[in-house]
Amino acid sequence: MGKSRLAEELMAQVDRAATVVRGRCLSHGRGITFWPVLEIVRKASGILEEDSPEIARAKIATLAKDDAVAQRVAAAVGLSSAEFPVEETFWAVRRLLETMAAVRPLVVLIEDIHWAESTMLDLIEHVLGSSQRPIVLVCLARHELLDIRPGWQDLPASRVVSLEPLSREDAAR
Repeated sequence: MGKSRLAEELMAQVDRAATVVRGRCLSHGRGITFWPVLEIVRKASGILEEDSPEIARAKIATLAKDDAVAQRVAAAVGLSSAEFPVEETFWAVRRLLETMAAVRPLVVLIEDIHWAESTMLDLIEHVLGSSQRPIVLVCLARHELLDIRPGWQDLPASRVVSLEPLSREDAAR
């Protein structure tokens, strides 16, 4: 279809004016509900593969600038055994993104949301509907996402852009 290619062009255009973070949804596996959040948090906070959970949590706390937010985000991405209600997780992820957007506009690219768990889709709706900062969510999906969430065509402050497959010439260009 070319959606990833178009997203790459968009990210290249906004990269100087905004902070760009990325995550992707996985088609299967354990602990994948908030996988895009994990990828975003790792990159934004500078978490390395070799970092211990303690170091990773400290990096999240530095990024979040709020212990309550950091604790909930760390739990959501598997860096803590603490458990919180999903509403608190949504609040914490939104607050983390808002903290990042307080420095400069934030563009969040989430790929393959047609594979997202329902809870992740709910989180996207929560951020879209309640954020108080300049956050742009760019969510890439196959057409079947609108079969799962038909109301997404009419969400306030959002726009659905449907793509038809690119021709070989257009894709090469």
